[in-house]
Amino acid sequence: MNDLKGHALCLTLMGSYLLKAHAGDIRKRKLVKLEKADRDHHAFHIMAAYEQWLLRDGGDEGRREVAVLRLMGLFDRPADAGCLAALRRETIPGLAEPLAGMADDDWEFCLSGLEAAKLLTVNRQDSHGAGALGALDAHPHLREYFAKQLREQNPAAWRAAHRRLYEHLCKHKEGDQPTLEALQPLYQAVAHGCQAGLQQEADEKVYYARITRGEEKYAMRKLGAFGSELGALACFFEKPWSLVSSVFPEEIQAWYPNQAGFCLRALGRLTEALEPLRAGLPIELKREDWNNAARRVSSLSELELTLGAVAGAVGDAEQSVTYADRGGDTFQRMGNRTTHPDALHQAGRRAEAETRFREAEQMPAERQPDYPLLYSTGGFWYCDLLLAAPERAAGQICLESRLQAAGARGGSERCGKSQRPCQFGRSTG
Repeated sequence: MNDLKGHALCLTLMGSYLLKAHAGDIRKRKLVKLEKADRDHHAFHIMAAYEQWLLRDGGDEGRREVAVLRLMGLFDRPADAGCLAALRRETIPGLAEPLAGMADDDWEFCLSGLEAAKLLTVNRQDSHGAGALGALDAHPHLREYFAKQLREQNPAAWRAAHRRLYEHLCKHKEGDQPTLEALQPLYQAVAHGCQAGLQQEADEKVYYARITRGEEKYAMRKLGAFGSELGALACFFEKPWSLVSSVFPEEIQAWYPNQAGFCLRALGRLTEALEPLRAGLPIELKREDWNNAARRVSSLSELELTLGAVAGAVGDAEQSVTYADRGGDTFQRMGNRTTHPDALHQAGRRAEAETRFREAEQMPAERQPDYPLLYSTGGFWYCDLLLAAPERAAGQICLESRLQAAGARGGSERCGKSQRPCQFGRSTG
């Protein structure tokens, strides 16, 4: 249908609507008013027409089907049987009243009708599509339509439903050494808790206490679950990745953007990581939290260097030294004094870089006489600078010898045959 520009969901919804409401009469398609909008919103208009028909002409069956679809608007993933049972156990005013007291066979009949209309996917617990219900799923646009409707028209029911799901999922026992799969109900609980307006409780009692396990950082360090962590962190933002929910104290409002930036970097989403790393800095400066400000700006410098923004990396690295000096943490002062010269080195300012590295090396020599040289990443960067000149010299010698050998064989041979380039170490600058 040209009106729908081949949009798969729109075509499916339109076909199901016309079949059920108008006995398949395609001429009735004009009854659905498609405003001038993108194709995704065409699906909303078709869904609205379908919903109105079900409520007006579908009888009890139609009202039940709409109630089930409204439940799907509470989820951003397939809704498992346990969550659905928690929602059906006791009616929430303004949500799913037609499902109250429904017998199991009526429930199954309702699901089969929605599945036949291709509005719902019903997953069973065995591979043959039989047995007990496993989960219900629906197209993301369909979930978005009903979520928006409930959130705007009945916010009290929206919050109450998410609170019930949060409380249900918090009962999950993850065990002492949980796998990522075992933590998924807790990640889901965080999302529902935040939608219920329980951001601080979801943070303290679920995310911090049971998922990250405080400073252990269990999910990231033991499981490498950076994607799941990022999804949980997004729930604490009013506007990802720049504005954390105002219900949190300033310290947390500054900390969570830094965590989000760390996860984005780990996932290779480097450009996106710039925004959260910058977002919390004004709060830290306002609070005169110099050590955390120094860490943040140092991380920002390293990221900018990776992205090729060398000038910005040099400026931020220099600023990180200033903040570290104000903070007074010895280890932080030494670490940032290696970030700065590395950025200078990559900018081609080798003499300045070497001077700064020597200054940095004096700090561990005074503090730890048994370790007079720079170590860890800072030591690697210093060695990279010191080896750069010999590498360049070796490369030039190798290249000259190749050219001399090629010249001895004659110009025609040189043009007719490709010479394999000399392989030597990375030359920086």
